[in-house]
Amino acid sequence: MKKIIGLLLCVVMLFGMLVSCNKNNNSQNDETTPAVPVAADYKIIYPSTASNTVKEAVERLQKAAKKPVGNLKASTDTETRDASGDALEILVGLTNRPASTDFYKNTTADWTYTVRRSGNKILLAGFSEALTVKAVDYFIENYVNKTTGDDFPEIVQYDGKFDDSVFFMSNKITEYTISYPRGSSQMITKSAESLSEKIKSKYNLTVPYSYASNTINESKKEILVNVMDYDICANAKSLVVIGGYAIEVKDNKIIILATDKESYQQAFSSFMLMLAANTMTGTSNICMENGALSTGYAYNSLKDLPVPSITPVQVLTAGDGGYTAVFEKASKTFFNQYGAQLEAIGYTKYTSSEFNGSTAATKNYFATYRNDNNEVISLGFHEYNDRMYLTHTPMSKGQVLPLTSAPEYTPAANVKTKLIQLGTEGLNVTDANGDIIAENSMCYIIQVADGSFIIIDAAENLAGVEERIYKVLKKNAPDPNNIVISAWVFTHAHGDHVGGFFRFADRYAKTAGITVKQFVYNFPNNSLCSGEASVQSRTLDAMKKFSNVETLKPHTGDVLYYADVKFNVLYTQEDHLAVEDTFTGNYNSASLVLQMETADGCKVLFGADQPVSMSVSPNIQTGDPGWIGCEGALEHWYGSFIESYVVTTFHHGYGGGADGNTIYYAIKPKIVLWDADLGSVDNPELQVRKQARNQYFTKDTKNVTGTTKGTATHDDGTVVTYYIAADMVQELTFANGEATVLEYNYSGYVAFVS
Repeated sequence: MKKIIGLLLCVVMLFGMLVSCNKNNNSQNDETTPAVPVAADYKIIYPSTASNTVKEAVERLQKAAKKPVGNLKASTDTETRDASGDALEILVGLTNRPASTDFYKNTTADWTYTVRRSGNKILLAGFSEALTVKAVDYFIENYVNKTTGDDFPEIVQYDGKFDDSVFFMSNKITEYTISYPRGSSQMITKSAESLSEKIKSKYNLTVPYSYASNTINESKKEILVNVMDYDICANAKSLVVIGGYAIEVKDNKIIILATDKESYQQAFSSFMLMLAANTMTGTSNICMENGALSTGYAYNSLKDLPVPSITPVQVLTAGDGGYTAVFEKASKTFFNQYGAQLEAIGYTKYTSSEFNGSTAATKNYFATYRNDNNEVISLGFHEYNDRMYLTHTPMSKGQVLPLTSAPEYTPAANVKTKLIQLGTEGLNVTDANGDIIAENSMCYIIQVADGSFIIIDAAENLAGVEERIYKVLKKNAPDPNNIVISAWVFTHAHGDHVGGFFRFADRYAKTAGITVKQFVYNFPNNSLCSGEASVQSRTLDAMKKFSNVETLKPHTGDVLYYADVKFNVLYTQEDHLAVEDTFTGNYNSASLVLQMETADGCKVLFGADQPVSMSVSPNIQTGDPGWIGCEGALEHWYGSFIESYVVTTFHHGYGGGADGNTIYYAIKPKIVLWDADLGSVDNPELQVRKQARNQYFTKDTKNVTGTTKGTATHDDGTVVTYYIAADMVQELTFANGEATVLEYNYSGYVAFVS
């Protein structure tokens, strides 16, 4: 009798419902107080073949029981033996204990689950792993978490079942098909094919895949992949976090929604686990609960972001641990609403901007938010194609955000704001035939009113290029022994843009009197690039040779302030991710495009290596045309906002002719800086000067070989002058919204007026 009482007291205490019989716990002399078995005497037993689904349920049970009763040990039925059958055990699923096997042997309904006492055992079991989990959850909710009411009775049996079952497979046959929307991206179509193959491999079931109907067929048994427009999918859609997925069983539809390649793969893996967990023990039937729901995410850093009202069509890695989500069919209202959602969870709006020209097709809005965890969200919305980007950036040590307004500074004596185009032709390498191997080489040096410099790129990796950069800095610095580089900007990591930086870092990083305050770049993730990945890594390694330098990662819509100039960031690599999910073979599309504006209103647009033409490749979701290169996007997005007195050629003169060579006509420059050398512009094969893309500034010129300057006169009387970098230093000084040009000859470094 005492043994039975002891066992019952143990069970009662296990679930937090027993008050100790010992009223005076401090009395050690009360020998009449019976010993109460501790809760740890109970052990959780589960099958050695249990899947993670069951193991996770066991862990939930342990966690729930910890507070009321303490730690419960758990082990498999083969690890812990019970020869006598008297051990106090909680049996989860089909263990090798008789209490388990008898239930499975004697119960005929194969979709039930039970919670029952069987001697010294408590049995939590179902005829599939999913049903076993329901038994565990029922037990936790009704007994472990129950703080008042009756004790767990000596004899109890609760038999539950799926209230409304959905048979995915019956007798090794399925009626389901996979459906996905027309116009889906290749990623979605390949995903549907992948899911069909997974089911075929696991269950030898042929599940065909095809386009979804325009209207729902309620009687059709379908797995709906990425179908957003059916009303039946609304609940799952409302649960999809950015970079996440949702699976819902609803009537005879199985809804699978996700946002990107990685989250779809995780969704399919989760779905396959759902099928396995719902396979009835001892049969080939797969019976799922109507209303069953599974959600998850592919990226831990995005899981806590608010669920947007529009499901993103893609989430892509954006470098430096960041991710970019692309939303199609967005609106200004959606842009504002999501900003409000961010603020509601603790983000603060840091900056906002609008880049809108009077001739723009529509408008463009940007905002940056940050939270106390040093995470930054950049939002950008282009009305022209109803597309919004969200970029999440975890700020690393030493990383800063752009200033929110122009800084206070002390003007340096006798310093005028200027822009210098660095020529490198004299440093070019030739082959055995005398042909130039290294031709194009971009480097611009800007001096601002406090006497410091902003450098954009660093030219090709040519012997002596680092010395040319240093000479320009030293000649113009107010104090030649105290050269301050406020920001070194890298548009992208091609050798003819960053190669000279490797040499400069090797030679001058530790030189007294040279200070670099900030590196500015936005490189794609290495996994999205080909050979450029190693150059990106080498560039970052070269930066580390300088001490105590901040890094700033700009996004489209940012405004960067330095003394008396500011830079509008018009295009970054995230814009490219909206239409193509890789930079392999198209790395120039990673180039930053910046527009500098001086205090007196003179504008300079830096085109870097953005490609030559507008793409007609389909975008991710709708199949509508998009741009792979930015030039068409710049013109249509911003209109007259991009008008600038000075422009640097797009891709050394090989780019800039997008959409009928209209980009220069949209910019309307008076001065064109051509960061090339004569070997390039006079190359008879390329004949760059004669190509239509450059006719805005080469029209009606004689293009005399060897000339570094040319002019073009347009019908409206506009005169455009271009300057080829060649082996010169062209220096532009700004005043009254215009620029005057001096050219420097490297021989003796003596200036002469052009």
